[in-house]
Amino acid sequence: KKGNANLAKQQNRMLQKLPNETFTVTAKVALNATDDNTRCGIMIAGKNYGEICLKKVGTAYQVSQGEGAPDKNEVENQRNIINQQELYLRVKVKSGVATFSYSLDGEIYYILGKEFTIMEADYIGTRIGLFCTHQENARNIGWCDIEFVEFSK
Repeated sequence: KKGNANLAKQQNRMLQKLPNETFTVTAKVALNATDDNTRCGIMIAGKNYGEICLKKVGTAYQVSQGEGAPDKNEVENQRNIINQQELYLRVKVKSGVATFSYSLDGEIYYILGKEFTIMEADYIGTRIGLFCTHQENARNIGWCDIEFVEFSK
Protein backbone atom coordinates (compact mmCIF):
# COMPACT_ATOMS: atom_id res chain seq x y z
CA LYS A 1 0.00 0.00 0.00
CA LYS A 2 1.30 3.44 -0.87
CA GLY A 3 1.71 5.81 2.07
CA ASN A 4 0.29 8.71 0.10
CA ALA A 5 -2.54 6.92 -1.70
CA ASN A 6 -5.30 8.73 0.21
CA LEU A 7 -4.78 12.17 1.75
CA ALA A 8 -7.91 11.87 3.90
CA LYS A 9 -6.07 9.28 6.01
CA GLN A 10 -2.78 11.17 6.33
CA GLN A 11 -1.70 12.85 9.54
CA ASN A 12 0.96 15.11 8.06
CA ARG A 13 -1.44 17.84 6.95
CA MET A 14 -1.62 21.39 8.25
CA LEU A 15 -5.23 22.57 7.88
CA GLN A 16 -7.49 25.41 8.96
CA LYS A 17 -11.17 26.16 8.50
CA LEU A 18 -12.18 27.93 5.31
CA PRO A 19 -11.86 31.69 5.84
CA ASN A 20 -14.83 32.72 3.67
CA GLU A 21 -17.19 31.50 0.95
CA THR A 22 -15.04 33.18 -1.71
CA PHE A 23 -11.25 33.34 -1.43
CA THR A 24 -7.96 32.44 -3.10
CA VAL A 25 -4.97 30.67 -1.56
CA THR A 26 -1.55 30.83 -3.22
CA ALA A 27 1.58 29.06 -1.97
CA LYS A 28 5.11 28.94 -3.27
CA VAL A 29 6.54 25.47 -2.64
CA ALA A 30 9.78 23.64 -3.37
CA LEU A 31 10.05 19.85 -3.13
CA ASN A 32 13.33 18.22 -2.13
CA ALA A 33 13.06 14.46 -2.56
CA THR A 34 14.95 11.47 -3.94
CA ASP A 35 12.16 8.87 -3.81
CA ASP A 36 9.36 8.68 -6.35
CA ASN A 37 5.87 9.90 -5.48
CA THR A 38 6.98 12.20 -2.68
CA ARG A 39 4.62 15.14 -3.03
CA CYS A 40 3.57 18.42 -1.47
CA GLY A 41 0.65 20.69 -2.15
CA ILE A 42 -2.59 22.39 -1.15
CA MET A 43 -5.77 20.50 -0.32
CA ILE A 44 -9.38 21.20 0.60
CA ALA A 45 -10.76 18.58 2.97
CA GLY A 46 -14.36 17.86 3.90
CA LYS A 47 -16.35 14.67 3.28
CA ASN A 48 -14.26 14.55 0.12
CA TYR A 49 -11.00 16.27 -0.77
CA GLY A 50 -9.42 17.98 -3.74
CA GLU A 51 -5.74 18.76 -4.11
CA ILE A 52 -3.05 20.18 -6.34
CA CYS A 53 0.51 19.04 -5.78
CA LEU A 54 4.11 18.97 -6.92
CA LYS A 55 5.32 15.37 -7.19
CA LYS A 56 8.69 13.68 -7.85
CA VAL A 57 8.51 10.97 -10.52
CA GLY A 58 11.78 9.46 -11.72
CA THR A 59 14.20 12.24 -12.62
CA ALA A 60 11.37 14.69 -13.34
CA TYR A 61 8.74 16.59 -11.42
CA GLN A 62 5.01 16.71 -12.10
CA VAL A 63 2.23 19.02 -11.07
CA SER A 64 -1.03 17.13 -10.66
CA GLN A 65 -4.60 17.68 -9.53
CA GLY A 66 -6.67 14.98 -7.91
CA GLU A 67 -9.57 14.22 -5.61
CA GLY A 68 -10.68 11.53 -3.24
CA ALA A 69 -12.62 10.63 -0.11
CA PRO A 70 -11.86 8.66 3.07
CA ASP A 71 -13.54 5.53 1.67
CA LYS A 72 -12.31 5.87 -1.96
CA ASN A 73 -8.94 5.83 -3.68
CA GLU A 74 -7.64 9.11 -4.95
CA VAL A 75 -8.23 9.87 -8.64
CA GLU A 76 -5.73 11.97 -10.56
CA ASN A 77 -7.66 14.26 -12.91
CA GLN A 78 -4.70 15.77 -14.77
CA ARG A 79 -0.91 16.04 -14.57
CA ASN A 80 1.80 17.94 -16.41
CA ILE A 81 5.52 17.27 -16.44
CA ILE A 82 7.54 20.31 -15.43
CA ASN A 83 11.29 20.95 -15.35
CA GLN A 84 11.58 22.52 -11.92
CA GLN A 85 11.14 21.49 -8.31
CA GLU A 86 9.74 24.86 -7.23
CA LEU A 87 6.43 26.39 -8.27
CA TYR A 88 3.36 28.35 -7.22
CA LEU A 89 0.14 26.49 -6.41
CA ARG A 90 -3.24 28.22 -6.24
CA VAL A 91 -6.78 27.30 -5.21
CA LYS A 92 -9.72 29.62 -5.91
CA VAL A 93 -12.96 28.91 -4.01
CA LYS A 94 -16.30 30.41 -4.95
CA SER A 95 -19.77 29.21 -3.89
CA GLY A 96 -18.61 25.74 -2.86
CA VAL A 97 -16.52 25.07 -5.97
CA ALA A 98 -12.71 25.06 -6.11
CA THR A 99 -10.51 25.63 -9.15
CA PHE A 100 -6.85 24.55 -9.02
CA SER A 101 -3.99 26.19 -10.91
CA TYR A 102 -0.20 26.49 -10.92
CA SER A 103 2.47 28.89 -12.12
CA LEU A 104 6.12 28.41 -12.98
CA ASP A 105 6.96 32.07 -12.42
CA GLY A 106 4.26 33.51 -10.12
CA GLU A 107 2.81 35.59 -12.96
CA ILE A 108 0.98 33.31 -15.40
CA TYR A 109 -1.31 30.64 -13.89
CA TYR A 110 -2.54 27.53 -15.70
CA ILE A 111 -5.77 25.82 -14.60
CA LEU A 112 -5.17 22.13 -13.92
CA GLY A 113 -7.69 19.32 -13.62
CA LYS A 114 -11.36 19.96 -13.15
CA GLU A 115 -13.57 22.03 -10.89
CA PHE A 116 -14.00 20.42 -7.49
CA THR A 117 -17.32 20.55 -5.64
CA ILE A 118 -16.67 20.84 -1.91
CA MET A 119 -18.68 18.56 0.40
CA GLU A 120 -18.73 19.94 3.94
CA ALA A 121 -17.48 17.72 6.74
CA ASP A 122 -19.89 16.78 9.50
CA TYR A 123 -18.46 17.98 12.80
CA ILE A 124 -15.12 19.64 12.05
CA GLY A 125 -16.13 21.62 8.98
CA THR A 126 -14.34 21.97 5.70
CA ARG A 127 -10.66 22.87 5.91
CA ILE A 128 -7.89 24.02 3.59
CA GLY A 129 -4.17 23.61 4.03
CA LEU A 130 -0.84 22.14 3.08
CA PHE A 131 0.50 18.60 2.99
CA CYS A 132 3.70 16.69 2.27
CA THR A 133 3.58 12.90 1.88
CA HIS A 134 5.67 10.00 0.63
CA GLN A 135 5.35 6.28 0.02
CA GLU A 136 5.50 3.98 3.04
CA ASN A 137 8.67 2.29 1.79
CA ALA A 138 10.53 5.54 0.99
CA ARG A 139 14.24 5.40 1.84
CA ASN A 140 14.79 9.15 1.89
CA ILE A 141 11.58 10.94 2.77
CA GLY A 142 12.63 14.42 1.65
CA TRP A 143 10.87 17.63 2.55
CA CYS A 144 8.91 20.59 1.27
CA ASP A 145 10.03 24.18 1.65
CA ILE A 146 7.17 26.67 1.74
CA GLU A 147 8.26 30.21 0.97
CA PHE A 148 4.81 31.73 1.59
CA VAL A 149 1.10 31.05 1.84
CA GLU A 150 -1.20 33.94 0.96
CA PHE A 151 -4.97 34.21 1.44
CA SER A 152 -6.84 36.85 -0.58
CA LYS A 153 -10.39 37.69 -1.68
